[in-house]
Amino acid sequence: MTDAPEDPGAADEAALVSVAIGPRNREFYERYLAAAGERFRPSWNWPAFFVTGFWLLYRKLWLEALGYLLGVPVAIGVLVGVPLILLGVAEPVADNVLLGVSLAVTFVLFPLYANALYAAKLRRLLRKARRSHGDPASRTRWLARHGGTSWAWLVLLVVPMIGILGAVSLPAYQSYVRNAESVRVQSHYEEAVRIVRSSMAAADADLQLDRRSLVELETAWNRPEYWVEHLNGQGWTRPDGGAAFAAVEQDETGVIGVRASGSLLDGSYVVTLSRPQYGEFAHLPVERTSIRWANTGAQRAPDGRGL
Repeated sequence: MTDAPEDPGAADEAALVSVAIGPRNREFYERYLAAAGERFRPSWNWPAFFVTGFWLLYRKLWLEALGYLLGVPVAIGVLVGVPLILLGVAEPVADNVLLGVSLAVTFVLFPLYANALYAAKLRRLLRKARRSHGDPASRTRWLARHGGTSWAWLVLLVVPMIGILGAVSLPAYQSYVRNAESVRVQSHYEEAVRIVRSSMAAADADLQLDRRSLVELETAWNRPEYWVEHLNGQGWTRPDGGAAFAAVEQDETGVIGVRASGSLLDGSYVVTLSRPQYGEFAHLPVERTSIRWANTGAQRAPDGRGL
């Protein structure tokens, strides 16, 4: 007794099916095709359960993916949502019904018939390959190009993810930078108050010890640029890298205002520092700290209208 000779046509068909499927899970889909034949036979597909849309794209089921992403929601809305509205079903009940139908379609219907959809696509490819390409080698190349798998889904996944991450992280980063720059301005402001106070205390000590005269001090400190130069001499910079202090505060750049008024001779001399409405302080009034020569205790006037 001898074995029956192998059908060359069947062998050729099996080879074309293998090319059309590609190397990924080839045996699984070959078994399904052999069992289903031409029938639209239900069979569970786990990848289609977990990532239906991406699986459709991965298997080059372009029209099916479009239908899944756009057509199914529209169909559910028309076939289920509209009748619910016409029947006057309460909105919470209608929402639950729509949700239930959507979940059933996504996590039951599509995974159950995903293999059947893919088998139908493979049969279409094979028929077209036979009609369009008589040469076996040409037919094989065409099936390899139009069958198999595609990583286009990865692009469709990554690009929106990059957009989402950018939309989330960019404002967060900008907020972080703004907060850091605001802390920087506040730190310079507080340090400037400390330096003015300590400078006045040191000058007072020099006067007590006759190291300097009041007239000499008056001449030096009454120069409009004295305190600006003295504080900028500390080497601090504003957020954009320029000088941190000027005669008038600047809300746009974070420059701290420093100005002096009055006279040392009659005890009315005052140095006023103004923190600008910069960054995190934009919604707050300009904060001002005034240091008197006669009394180095700081008196804050948030609205800047007096001491």
